[in-house]
Amino acid sequence: AIYDHAETAFETPERLFETVGLGEVRTRSGREYLTEHGVGSRFVDELVAGTTRTIYGQNPSINAVACLVALTGMGSGTYTLDVANAELCRRLLADADAAVHTGTPVERIAVGDDETRLTASGTTERYDAVCLAAPAEFADIELSGASTPAGYGDRDFSELSVAYVSGRLDPAYFGERAVEDLPGLVVTSADSPTEFVHLRDVGEHADGPVYKLTTRDGATPALLESLFASVYELEEVSWRAFPRLEPETPTPPFRLTDGVYYVNAMESVASTMETQAIAGRTVANLVARDA
Repeated sequence: AIYDHAETAFETPERLFETVGLGEVRTRSGREYLTEHGVGSRFVDELVAGTTRTIYGQNPSINAVACLVALTGMGSGTYTLDVANAELCRRLLADADAAVHTGTPVERIAVGDDETRLTASGTTERYDAVCLAAPAEFADIELSGASTPAGYGDRDFSELSVAYVSGRLDPAYFGERAVEDLPGLVVTSADSPTEFVHLRDVGEHADGPVYKLTTRDGATPALLESLFASVYELEEVSWRAFPRLEPETPTPPFRLTDGVYYVNAMESVASTMETQAIAGRTVANLVARDA
């Protein structure tokens, strides 16, 4: 239903979700919402938990909107790009004929009477509007001349590590005799004794199968030794991936103050490429309205 509001300037994520009938859903946990609608607790503890942990690194205690978004991503009818996601950003910027300045870190946003000044790489310029499209927690940008709302710059994030492992699994770890008996995807529940969140067969390499291994604490040598009979190559990236998405998480507005907007306010409720695109459109509508 959100696509029926292409020109609506929502002030807050809460107002956006209320408009499409998800206001109360946002305030419930995924576990509460699903069990209240007749979903069995075992289904939630096993399949739903495995899904939310795979997508967000968090359990079904996250808000129900994020929980349902995660479940949507595990179903049919979804699409992936044959190229890296970054290519989508590059093509959108090219199509918009945008002037992109790399290597110019933004240091300060100063709000004054009828103007907003932005300082980047030591140079300060005046702008009609500044839109922050990065988590404030990691942007290291000073915002002066305006009070910051709850949820801006103070959210807790879950940390995930994703390793791509070229190697051969040890079937004994899973209680099997042969690698051929193993499933292509293994997800774990919140009370699982295993040290990983998600393990998936993602293709072949010159040396053999390649697996995507998601953990919270990294692919430690002990974990790799227990999971794999042999490891030929390993590439790993760790990052603070998503805000904590519990229902009580404070949600900042899209419009922080006159002339300053915050696209990543949406990430306090749900974090996907699609919801960020909707947040970007909403901020663009706010800028146009306020001009």
